[in-house]
Amino acid sequence: MPTLVNAWVLLCCCSLSSFVTAQAADSLPTKSFTYKKTTQADLELIVHYPSGWNDSDKRPAIVFFFGGGWTGGKVEQFEPQAIHLARRGMVAARADYRVKSRHGVTPKECVEDAKSAIRWVRAQAAQLGVDPNRIVAAGGSAGGHIAACTALAPGLDAEAEDASVSSTPDVLVLFNPVLRFEGIPQLMERIGNDAALGKAISPTLHLVKESPPTLIFFGTADRLAAMGDEFLKRSKELGHRAELFTAEGQPHGFFNRPPWQERTTQRMDEFLTTLGYLQPKKEGAGSATRRESSHLFTIETSKPEDRIELKLDGNTATLSVHSPSGIGRAKIATKDGNWPATVVLQLHLAGLEHVEISNGKLRLAGAVTSHGGNPARQQFTVTRNGGEEALEPSVRIFDADGRPTTRSSGKGGFYEITVPTVILASVPQHLEVAWVDFYRS
Repeated sequence: MPTLVNAWVLLCCCSLSSFVTAQAADSLPTKSFTYKKTTQADLELIVHYPSGWNDSDKRPAIVFFFGGGWTGGKVEQFEPQAIHLARRGMVAARADYRVKSRHGVTPKECVEDAKSAIRWVRAQAAQLGVDPNRIVAAGGSAGGHIAACTALAPGLDAEAEDASVSSTPDVLVLFNPVLRFEGIPQLMERIGNDAALGKAISPTLHLVKESPPTLIFFGTADRLAAMGDEFLKRSKELGHRAELFTAEGQPHGFFNRPPWQERTTQRMDEFLTTLGYLQPKKEGAGSATRRESSHLFTIETSKPEDRIELKLDGNTATLSVHSPSGIGRAKIATKDGNWPATVVLQLHLAGLEHVEISNGKLRLAGAVTSHGGNPARQQFTVTRNGGEEALEPSVRIFDADGRPTTRSSGKGGFYEITVPTVILASVPQHLEVAWVDFYRS
Protein backbone atom coordinates (compact mmCIF):
# COMPACT_ATOMS: atom_id res chain seq x y z
CA MET A 1 0.00 0.00 0.00
CA PRO A 2 2.76 2.64 0.57
CA THR A 3 3.30 2.97 -3.20
CA LEU A 4 -0.22 4.33 -3.57
CA VAL A 5 0.68 7.71 -2.18
CA ASN A 6 4.17 8.54 -3.41
CA ALA A 7 2.78 11.88 -4.54
CA TRP A 8 0.19 12.23 -1.81
CA VAL A 9 1.54 15.52 -0.50
CA LEU A 10 1.18 17.04 -3.97
CA LEU A 11 -2.37 15.74 -4.28
CA CYS A 12 -3.66 16.87 -0.93
CA CYS A 13 -1.86 20.05 0.06
CA CYS A 14 -3.78 22.15 -2.41
CA SER A 15 -7.53 22.50 -1.98
CA LEU A 16 -9.75 21.28 -4.79
CA SER A 17 -11.44 24.00 -6.76
CA SER A 18 -15.19 23.87 -7.27
CA PHE A 19 -16.75 24.25 -10.66
CA VAL A 20 -19.77 26.52 -10.44
CA THR A 21 -22.57 25.46 -12.75
CA ALA A 22 -25.01 27.75 -14.48
CA GLN A 23 -27.70 26.85 -11.94
CA ALA A 24 -28.51 29.81 -9.76
CA ALA A 25 -27.99 28.96 -6.10
CA ASP A 26 -30.61 31.48 -5.01
CA SER A 27 -33.41 29.68 -6.86
CA LEU A 28 -33.76 27.34 -3.86
CA PRO A 29 -34.14 28.28 -0.19
CA THR A 30 -30.80 28.20 1.64
CA LYS A 31 -30.02 28.72 5.32
CA SER A 32 -26.88 28.52 7.47
CA PHE A 33 -26.72 26.99 10.94
CA THR A 34 -23.97 26.73 13.53
CA TYR A 35 -23.75 23.01 14.20
CA LYS A 36 -20.77 23.10 16.55
CA LYS A 37 -18.80 25.59 18.65
CA THR A 38 -15.09 24.92 19.17
CA THR A 39 -12.27 26.90 20.76
CA GLN A 40 -10.91 27.64 17.28
CA ALA A 41 -14.14 28.53 15.47
CA ASP A 42 -17.89 28.15 15.19
CA LEU A 43 -18.64 25.62 12.46
CA GLU A 44 -21.46 26.20 10.00
CA LEU A 45 -23.69 23.96 7.96
CA ILE A 46 -25.19 25.47 4.80
CA VAL A 47 -28.50 23.81 3.98
CA HIS A 48 -30.20 23.82 0.58
CA TYR A 49 -33.93 23.11 0.80
CA PRO A 50 -35.99 21.65 -2.06
CA SER A 51 -38.95 23.46 -3.54
CA GLY A 52 -42.12 22.89 -1.56
CA TRP A 53 -40.18 22.02 1.60
CA ASN A 54 -41.72 22.41 5.05
CA ASP A 55 -40.50 21.37 8.47
CA SER A 56 -43.07 18.59 8.77
CA ASP A 57 -41.43 16.76 5.86
CA LYS A 58 -39.34 13.63 6.31
CA ARG A 59 -36.99 14.00 3.39
CA PRO A 60 -33.70 12.20 2.87
CA ALA A 61 -30.67 14.39 3.56
CA ILE A 62 -27.05 14.53 2.45
CA VAL A 63 -24.06 16.25 4.06
CA PHE A 64 -21.03 17.10 1.87
CA PHE A 65 -17.50 17.61 3.22
CA PHE A 66 -14.97 19.51 1.08
CA GLY A 67 -11.49 18.23 0.21
CA GLY A 68 -8.13 19.83 0.88
CA GLY A 69 -5.83 17.31 2.56
CA TRP A 70 -7.18 18.06 6.09
CA THR A 71 -5.17 21.29 5.65
CA GLY A 72 -7.35 23.64 3.60
CA GLY A 73 -10.33 23.60 1.30
CA LYS A 74 -13.55 25.56 0.96
CA VAL A 75 -17.11 24.78 1.92
CA GLU A 76 -18.24 25.97 -1.53
CA GLN A 77 -16.78 22.89 -3.23
CA PHE A 78 -19.90 20.73 -3.47
CA GLU A 79 -22.40 23.52 -4.10
CA PRO A 80 -23.37 22.28 -7.62
CA GLN A 81 -24.01 18.74 -6.35
CA ALA A 82 -25.98 20.02 -3.37
CA ILE A 83 -28.14 22.20 -5.62
CA HIS A 84 -28.78 19.25 -7.94
CA LEU A 85 -29.96 17.01 -5.11
CA ALA A 86 -32.08 19.76 -3.57
CA ARG A 87 -33.74 20.21 -6.95
CA ARG A 88 -34.41 16.46 -6.85
CA GLY A 89 -36.13 16.69 -3.46
CA MET A 90 -33.42 16.08 -0.85
CA VAL A 91 -32.30 18.39 1.94
CA ALA A 92 -28.67 18.95 0.93
CA ALA A 93 -26.05 20.43 3.25
CA ARG A 94 -22.41 21.51 2.98
CA ALA A 95 -20.45 21.36 6.22
CA ASP A 96 -17.48 23.43 7.30
CA TYR A 97 -14.96 21.68 9.56
CA ARG A 98 -11.65 22.50 11.19
CA VAL A 99 -8.48 22.15 9.09
CA LYS A 100 -4.77 22.52 9.82
CA SER A 101 -4.10 25.82 7.99
CA ARG A 102 -6.93 27.72 9.67
CA HIS A 103 -7.32 25.95 13.00
CA GLY A 104 -4.11 24.03 13.68
CA VAL A 105 -5.76 20.63 13.90
CA THR A 106 -4.95 17.11 12.69
CA PRO A 107 -7.14 14.63 10.76
CA LYS A 108 -8.43 13.37 14.11
CA GLU A 109 -10.32 16.62 14.73
CA CYS A 110 -11.53 16.66 11.11
CA VAL A 111 -13.14 13.27 11.67
CA GLU A 112 -14.63 14.41 14.97
CA ASP A 113 -16.23 17.42 13.28
CA ALA A 114 -17.69 15.26 10.50
CA LYS A 115 -19.31 13.02 13.08
CA SER A 116 -20.65 16.08 14.87
CA ALA A 117 -22.23 17.33 11.65
CA ILE A 118 -24.05 14.04 10.99
CA ARG A 119 -25.21 13.87 14.62
CA TRP A 120 -26.46 17.47 14.47
CA VAL A 121 -28.51 16.83 11.31
CA ARG A 122 -30.06 13.73 12.88
CA ALA A 123 -30.79 15.55 16.15
CA GLN A 124 -32.37 18.46 14.25
CA ALA A 125 -34.32 16.23 11.85
CA ALA A 126 -37.69 17.63 12.88
CA GLN A 127 -36.53 21.23 12.39
CA LEU A 128 -34.88 20.42 9.05
CA GLY A 129 -37.77 18.35 7.68
CA VAL A 130 -35.43 15.35 7.45
CA ASP A 131 -35.92 11.63 7.92
CA PRO A 132 -33.36 10.73 10.64
CA ASN A 133 -33.02 7.25 9.14
CA ARG A 134 -32.08 8.46 5.66
CA ILE A 135 -28.92 10.54 5.99
CA VAL A 136 -26.06 10.39 3.49
CA ALA A 137 -22.47 11.40 4.23
CA ALA A 138 -20.48 12.50 1.17
CA GLY A 139 -17.22 14.22 0.39
CA GLY A 140 -14.13 14.44 -1.78
CA SER A 141 -10.52 13.43 -1.07
CA ALA A 142 -9.89 14.26 2.61
CA GLY A 143 -13.57 15.19 2.79
CA GLY A 144 -14.39 11.75 1.41
CA HIS A 145 -12.16 10.26 4.07
CA ILE A 146 -13.93 11.98 6.95
CA ALA A 147 -17.33 11.18 5.41
CA ALA A 148 -16.31 7.50 5.34
CA CYS A 149 -15.09 7.75 8.92
CA THR A 150 -18.51 8.88 10.14
CA ALA A 151 -19.61 5.31 9.41
CA LEU A 152 -16.34 3.38 9.48
CA ALA A 153 -14.16 4.67 12.31
CA PRO A 154 -14.73 3.60 15.91
CA GLY A 155 -14.91 6.30 18.59
CA LEU A 156 -13.66 9.84 17.87
CA ASP A 157 -17.00 11.42 18.79
CA ALA A 158 -16.90 14.80 20.53
CA GLU A 159 -17.19 14.28 24.28
CA ALA A 160 -19.75 17.01 24.95
CA GLU A 161 -22.32 15.66 22.49
CA ASP A 162 -25.34 13.45 23.10
CA ALA A 163 -24.08 9.94 22.38
CA SER A 164 -27.66 8.65 22.27
CA VAL A 165 -27.96 10.33 18.86
CA SER A 166 -26.02 8.31 16.30
CA SER A 167 -23.31 10.00 14.24
CA THR A 168 -23.39 7.14 11.71
CA PRO A 169 -24.97 7.92 8.33
CA ASP A 170 -27.17 5.50 6.42
CA VAL A 171 -25.38 5.82 3.05
CA LEU A 172 -21.91 6.91 1.87
CA VAL A 173 -21.01 8.70 -1.40
CA LEU A 174 -17.23 9.13 -1.62
CA PHE A 175 -15.28 11.02 -4.29
CA ASN A 176 -11.64 9.79 -4.56
CA PRO A 177 -11.46 9.31 -0.78
CA VAL A 178 -8.55 8.24 1.40
CA LEU A 179 -9.69 4.88 2.74
CA ARG A 180 -6.64 3.81 4.72
CA PHE A 181 -4.04 5.47 6.96
CA GLU A 182 -2.50 2.35 8.46
CA GLY A 183 0.58 1.28 6.53
CA ILE A 184 0.91 4.56 4.59
CA PRO A 185 3.97 6.44 5.94
CA GLN A 186 3.10 9.79 4.33
CA LEU A 187 -0.33 9.72 5.97
CA MET A 188 0.80 8.33 9.30
CA GLU A 189 3.22 11.25 9.63
CA ARG A 190 0.22 13.60 9.67
CA ILE A 191 -0.98 12.01 12.91
CA GLY A 192 2.40 11.69 14.58
CA ASN A 193 2.65 8.00 13.63
CA ASP A 194 -0.05 7.19 16.18
CA ALA A 195 -0.67 3.52 15.34
CA ALA A 196 -3.98 3.24 17.19
CA LEU A 197 -5.35 6.37 15.55
CA GLY A 198 -4.08 5.27 12.14
CA LYS A 199 -6.01 2.05 12.41
CA ALA A 200 -9.10 3.83 13.76
CA ILE A 201 -9.29 6.21 10.80
CA SER A 202 -8.71 3.55 8.12
CA PRO A 203 -12.30 2.97 6.92
CA THR A 204 -11.60 -0.18 4.89
CA LEU A 205 -10.40 -1.95 8.02
CA HIS A 206 -13.76 -1.43 9.72
CA LEU A 207 -16.10 -2.62 6.97
CA VAL A 208 -18.78 -5.13 7.99
CA LYS A 209 -21.67 -6.58 6.05
CA GLU A 210 -24.08 -4.15 7.71
CA SER A 211 -22.04 -1.03 6.86
CA PRO A 212 -23.95 1.64 4.91
CA PRO A 213 -24.32 1.14 1.15
CA THR A 214 -21.42 2.95 -0.50
CA LEU A 215 -20.70 4.55 -3.87
CA ILE A 216 -17.05 5.42 -4.58
CA PHE A 217 -15.58 7.48 -7.44
CA PHE A 218 -11.98 7.24 -8.64
CA GLY A 219 -10.01 8.21 -11.72
CA THR A 220 -7.76 5.39 -12.92
CA ALA A 221 -4.75 7.77 -13.00
CA ASP A 222 -5.22 8.65 -9.32
CA ARG A 223 -2.45 7.16 -7.17
CA LEU A 224 -5.12 6.43 -4.56
CA ALA A 225 -7.31 4.39 -6.93
CA ALA A 226 -6.07 1.09 -5.50
CA MET A 227 -7.70 2.10 -2.22
CA GLY A 228 -11.03 1.90 -4.01
CA ASP A 229 -10.17 -1.53 -5.37
CA GLU A 230 -9.19 -2.73 -1.90
CA PHE A 231 -12.42 -1.39 -0.41
CA LEU A 232 -14.54 -3.02 -3.11
CA LYS A 233 -12.76 -6.37 -2.73
CA ARG A 234 -13.31 -6.33 1.02
CA SER A 235 -16.93 -5.30 0.53
CA LYS A 236 -17.63 -8.21 -1.79
CA GLU A 237 -16.00 -10.66 0.61
CA LEU A 238 -18.35 -9.45 3.35
CA GLY A 239 -21.52 -9.28 1.25
CA HIS A 240 -21.71 -5.52 1.79
CA ARG A 241 -23.11 -3.29 -0.96
CA ALA A 242 -20.49 -1.07 -2.56
CA GLU A 243 -20.21 0.27 -6.10
CA LEU A 244 -17.11 1.74 -7.75
CA PHE A 245 -17.25 4.31 -10.56
CA THR A 246 -13.95 4.62 -12.42
CA ALA A 247 -13.04 7.34 -14.89
CA GLU A 248 -10.50 6.07 -17.40
CA GLY A 249 -7.24 8.05 -17.39
CA GLN A 250 -8.49 10.69 -14.96
CA PRO A 251 -6.39 12.03 -12.04
CA HIS A 252 -7.26 12.96 -8.47
CA GLY A 253 -10.06 15.51 -8.23
CA PHE A 254 -11.45 14.76 -11.71
CA PHE A 255 -15.03 15.06 -10.45
CA ASN A 256 -14.64 18.84 -10.00
CA ARG A 257 -14.39 19.48 -13.74
CA PRO A 258 -16.73 19.05 -16.69
CA PRO A 259 -17.72 16.66 -18.11
CA TRP A 260 -16.93 14.53 -15.06
CA GLN A 261 -18.76 16.74 -12.60
CA GLU A 262 -21.97 16.15 -14.52
CA ARG A 263 -21.29 12.45 -15.02
CA THR A 264 -20.47 11.75 -11.39
CA THR A 265 -23.47 13.78 -10.23
CA GLN A 266 -25.71 11.74 -12.51
CA ARG A 267 -24.20 8.49 -11.22
CA MET A 268 -24.78 9.64 -7.64
CA ASP A 269 -28.36 10.46 -8.59
CA GLU A 270 -28.87 6.95 -9.98
CA PHE A 271 -27.35 5.30 -6.91
CA LEU A 272 -29.58 7.26 -4.53
CA THR A 273 -32.59 6.47 -6.73
CA THR A 274 -31.95 2.73 -6.37
CA LEU A 275 -31.99 3.20 -2.59
CA GLY A 276 -35.30 5.09 -2.70
CA TYR A 277 -33.71 8.37 -1.57
CA LEU A 278 -34.71 10.00 -4.87
CA GLN A 279 -37.76 9.40 -7.00
CA PRO A 280 -37.20 8.21 -10.58
CA LYS A 281 -37.08 11.25 -12.80
CA LYS A 282 -40.44 12.31 -14.16
CA GLU A 283 -40.86 12.02 -17.85
CA GLY A 284 -41.12 15.34 -19.63
CA ALA A 285 -39.27 17.59 -21.99
CA GLY A 286 -35.95 16.06 -22.87
CA SER A 287 -36.73 12.81 -21.06
CA ALA A 288 -39.86 11.47 -22.73
CA THR A 289 -40.21 7.73 -22.88
CA ARG A 290 -40.05 5.66 -26.01
CA ARG A 291 -42.42 2.71 -26.17
CA GLU A 292 -42.24 -0.11 -28.67
CA SER A 293 -44.22 -3.32 -28.97
CA SER A 294 -43.78 -6.66 -30.66
CA HIS A 295 -45.83 -9.81 -30.62
CA LEU A 296 -43.80 -10.96 -27.59
CA PHE A 297 -42.48 -7.91 -25.74
CA THR A 298 -43.44 -4.40 -24.74
CA ILE A 299 -40.34 -2.24 -24.40
CA GLU A 300 -40.25 1.20 -22.79
CA THR A 301 -37.07 3.28 -22.64
CA SER A 302 -36.50 6.30 -20.42
CA LYS A 303 -35.17 8.44 -23.27
CA PRO A 304 -36.72 8.87 -26.72
CA GLU A 305 -33.36 8.56 -28.46
CA ASP A 306 -32.66 5.12 -26.95
CA ARG A 307 -33.88 2.08 -28.83
CA ILE A 308 -33.93 -1.65 -28.19
CA GLU A 309 -34.03 -3.98 -31.18
CA LEU A 310 -35.54 -7.44 -30.74
CA LYS A 311 -34.36 -10.57 -32.51
CA LEU A 312 -35.99 -13.98 -31.98
CA ASP A 313 -34.18 -17.22 -32.75
CA GLY A 314 -36.05 -20.29 -31.56
CA ASN A 315 -36.46 -19.94 -27.80
CA THR A 316 -33.82 -17.22 -27.51
CA ALA A 317 -34.62 -13.52 -27.49
CA THR A 318 -31.79 -11.06 -28.14
CA LEU A 319 -32.39 -7.45 -27.14
CA SER A 320 -29.89 -5.00 -28.65
CA VAL A 321 -29.66 -1.77 -26.65
CA HIS A 322 -28.55 1.40 -28.49
CA SER A 323 -28.06 4.44 -26.27
CA PRO A 324 -26.48 7.56 -27.83
CA SER A 325 -25.95 9.25 -24.47
CA GLY A 326 -24.49 6.10 -22.94
CA ILE A 327 -26.78 6.20 -19.94
CA GLY A 328 -30.38 5.07 -19.64
CA ARG A 329 -32.89 2.56 -18.44
CA ALA A 330 -35.69 0.48 -19.88
CA LYS A 331 -38.63 -1.66 -18.83
CA ILE A 332 -39.13 -4.88 -20.78
CA ALA A 333 -42.35 -6.83 -20.31
CA THR A 334 -43.80 -9.95 -21.89
CA LYS A 335 -47.37 -9.72 -23.10
CA ASP A 336 -48.38 -13.19 -21.97
CA GLY A 337 -46.13 -13.49 -18.91
CA ASN A 338 -43.99 -16.19 -20.49
CA TRP A 339 -40.31 -15.54 -21.08
CA PRO A 340 -38.16 -17.33 -23.63
CA ALA A 341 -35.77 -19.90 -22.19
CA THR A 342 -32.87 -17.53 -22.93
CA VAL A 343 -32.83 -13.74 -22.89
CA VAL A 344 -29.69 -12.02 -24.12
CA LEU A 345 -28.84 -8.33 -23.79
CA GLN A 346 -26.43 -6.72 -26.21
CA LEU A 347 -25.36 -3.35 -24.83
CA HIS A 348 -23.84 -1.26 -27.62
CA LEU A 349 -21.55 0.76 -25.37
CA ALA A 350 -17.85 1.61 -25.58
CA GLY A 351 -17.31 0.71 -21.93
CA LEU A 352 -19.59 -0.90 -19.37
CA GLU A 353 -19.29 1.13 -16.19
CA HIS A 354 -22.47 -0.21 -14.61
CA VAL A 355 -25.42 -2.41 -15.51
CA GLU A 356 -28.42 -3.54 -13.50
CA ILE A 357 -31.09 -6.10 -14.32
CA SER A 358 -33.96 -6.40 -11.85
CA ASN A 359 -37.15 -8.47 -11.75
CA GLY A 360 -38.55 -6.56 -8.76
CA LYS A 361 -37.24 -9.08 -6.25
CA LEU A 362 -33.73 -9.90 -7.41
CA ARG A 363 -31.21 -7.40 -8.72
CA LEU A 364 -28.18 -8.26 -10.82
CA ALA A 365 -25.56 -5.50 -10.77
CA GLY A 366 -22.09 -5.37 -12.20
CA ALA A 367 -19.45 -3.76 -14.35
CA VAL A 368 -16.72 -4.63 -16.80
CA THR A 369 -13.53 -2.63 -16.42
CA SER A 370 -10.36 -2.52 -18.46
CA HIS A 371 -7.62 -0.10 -17.46
CA GLY A 372 -4.47 0.73 -19.36
CA GLY A 373 -5.16 -1.80 -22.09
CA ASN A 374 -5.32 -4.67 -19.61
CA PRO A 375 -7.79 -7.54 -20.03
CA ALA A 376 -11.26 -6.70 -18.76
CA ARG A 377 -12.34 -7.62 -15.25
CA GLN A 378 -15.96 -8.53 -14.59
CA GLN A 379 -17.63 -7.96 -11.24
CA PHE A 380 -21.25 -9.04 -10.74
CA THR A 381 -23.52 -9.70 -7.77
CA VAL A 382 -27.12 -10.71 -7.27
CA THR A 383 -29.02 -9.07 -4.41
CA ARG A 384 -31.70 -11.13 -2.72
CA ASN A 385 -33.31 -10.97 0.72
CA GLY A 386 -31.24 -7.88 1.49
CA GLY A 387 -27.90 -9.63 0.92
CA GLU A 388 -25.50 -9.82 -2.00
CA GLU A 389 -24.03 -12.94 -3.57
CA ALA A 390 -21.15 -12.99 -6.00
CA LEU A 391 -22.19 -14.24 -9.42
CA GLU A 392 -19.99 -15.81 -12.04
CA PRO A 393 -20.37 -13.34 -14.91
CA SER A 394 -21.39 -14.48 -18.36
CA VAL A 395 -20.47 -11.39 -20.36
CA ARG A 396 -18.95 -11.60 -23.80
CA ILE A 397 -17.25 -8.53 -25.27
CA PHE A 398 -17.15 -7.74 -28.99
CA ASP A 399 -15.28 -4.98 -30.79
CA ALA A 400 -16.60 -2.79 -33.61
CA ASP A 401 -15.88 -5.56 -36.16
CA GLY A 402 -17.91 -8.09 -34.21
CA ARG A 403 -14.83 -9.98 -33.03
CA PRO A 404 -14.56 -11.25 -29.44
CA THR A 405 -12.15 -9.23 -27.28
CA THR A 406 -10.86 -9.38 -23.73
CA ARG A 407 -10.71 -5.59 -23.37
CA SER A 408 -13.24 -2.77 -23.51
CA SER A 409 -15.47 -3.03 -26.56
CA GLY A 410 -14.56 0.44 -27.84
CA LYS A 411 -16.66 2.62 -30.10
CA GLY A 412 -19.01 0.48 -32.16
CA GLY A 413 -18.54 -2.62 -30.02
CA PHE A 414 -20.94 -4.18 -27.54
CA TYR A 415 -21.29 -6.25 -24.37
CA GLU A 416 -23.41 -9.39 -24.50
CA ILE A 417 -25.03 -10.53 -21.25
CA THR A 418 -27.14 -13.66 -20.90
CA VAL A 419 -29.76 -12.92 -18.26
CA PRO A 420 -29.20 -15.45 -15.43
CA THR A 421 -31.94 -18.06 -15.12
CA VAL A 422 -32.42 -17.06 -11.47
CA ILE A 423 -33.74 -13.69 -12.69
CA LEU A 424 -36.32 -15.31 -15.02
CA ALA A 425 -37.25 -18.29 -12.84
CA SER A 426 -39.92 -16.42 -10.89
CA VAL A 427 -41.73 -15.50 -14.16
CA PRO A 428 -41.57 -11.75 -13.50
CA GLN A 429 -44.09 -9.38 -15.04
CA HIS A 430 -41.25 -7.29 -16.37
CA LEU A 431 -37.51 -6.69 -16.18
CA GLU A 432 -35.91 -3.32 -15.54
CA VAL A 433 -32.53 -2.72 -17.13
CA ALA A 434 -30.20 0.23 -16.48
CA TRP A 435 -26.81 0.94 -18.02
CA VAL A 436 -23.95 3.43 -17.82
CA ASP A 437 -21.14 3.76 -20.38
CA PHE A 438 -17.58 4.69 -19.33
CA TYR A 439 -17.29 6.94 -22.36
CA ARG A 440 -20.76 8.46 -22.54
CA SER A 441 -21.04 11.95 -23.96
